[in-house]
Amino acid sequence: MNHPGCLKLKPGPDNIAILTPQSVKGCHEDVKKLINDIGAMSTKVQGLNHVITTFSSFCNGDNRIYMLISEDKKQALGFVKVGTRHLFFWDHTGSHREYTILALLDFFVVPSSQRKGYGKTLIDKMLATEGKQMKDIPIDRPSPLCLSFMKKHFGLSEFTPQSNNYVIFEQFWGDDEKEEQNKGSGLPYLVGKSRTPRMVTPTTTKQQSSAFSQTNQPYAYKARTPVRRLNPITWLPY
Repeated sequence: MNHPGCLKLKPGPDNIAILTPQSVKGCHEDVKKLINDIGAMSTKVQGLNHVITTFSSFCNGDNRIYMLISEDKKQALGFVKVGTRHLFFWDHTGSHREYTILALLDFFVVPSSQRKGYGKTLIDKMLATEGKQMKDIPIDRPSPLCLSFMKKHFGLSEFTPQSNNYVIFEQFWGDDEKEEQNKGSGLPYLVGKSRTPRMVTPTTTKQQSSAFSQTNQPYAYKARTPVRRLNPITWLPY
């Protein structure tokens, strides 16, 4: 995608520019338009209902964009957007867990630049910079193409359905020491002292999915029937 905003970026030797809300403060209008335009293209190509990446939403949070541009600095080839989010997940045992965690929010390579290894280059750069493995990063509403990419390059395919539409792969739960290793870093950690601080029913993934489809809430409450007091002489309600 040819765009004048690419000339205003400062990529590294790998032609990837890392953008943060702080780094784009007071930036040129072309950079703002670049983020808006490539975000809109990502939405259209992936068939999403709303735009995920805009300049304003990017600046209003703890987010980072990894933007790959061409050698001549004239074309945007693709981008990865990540950010810190406070999320709730069901694990494979039926436990409800709360995390503040790095999440993959948008991932896109322009159609004319696909199947050239640019997507893997972007993800590898993001992982190296953030100090993470792909299995430890939940993905917000991934497209079928994104899921296929994760299976091909990282062997990630199995996941537990979540009510918030994030995908968190089964390998995430394989490391029992994850909590202690990451506590203090902020990304990710488990709130509470135990690995299962919030236990709820239903106890099976199938039952959870059914409850989610009916309520779209992590918890479903039943209204309590009020107790009616009766007059002991007339046996009529007060």
